[in-house]
Amino acid sequence: MGCFGKTQDECPICLQQKKLEIQCKICTNTKICKKCNLDLCEKGLCGKCPVCRQPNWKKHKSSQIIIPISKINLLPKENKVITDIILTNKNNCTKCKYMLLNLAACISLSLLIYSIGMFTLLIFTTKEDWDSYSALYWLSPIIGLIWLLLIWSPCCCGKHLNKIFCKKNR
Repeated sequence: MGCFGKTQDECPICLQQKKLEIQCKICTNTKICKKCNLDLCEKGLCGKCPVCRQPNWKKHKSSQIIIPISKINLLPKENKVITDIILTNKNNCTKCKYMLLNLAACISLSLLIYSIGMFTLLIFTTKEDWDSYSALYWLSPIIGLIWLLLIWSPCCCGKHLNKIFCKKNR
């Protein structure tokens, strides 16, 4: 006989013969079914035992796995492995970032060279030249490259830029 003269397999809340899964650790005779426990939790009443009204009443089954929340202490060997993995991933991300930046720089420099050559050809040619010579489209990157080499060369107007960007340690 359980609390209030009920049999062991009868839930004290729904009064039905069910598998009783949750037990009170204070009044050890009280056991309720899983459905009634869910109903109690939905109504906000699962904090106290439905019979003795004591808080912290649920007794955990021995088959349940309870994982304590605490800091995980890693052994130095494991810590080194994890640190190596993190550093490797960070290095890979850095390499990928630099590769993408270099790719973007190459694409933008190519577009700049082509635009400078195209602009130069548009200034010095006529519409009829563009209609008759389709090679002008392929000539514009060459002219743009020539302009870029003129600007960056040590002669002409490149002297000022050479002083800024090509400093030699003396």
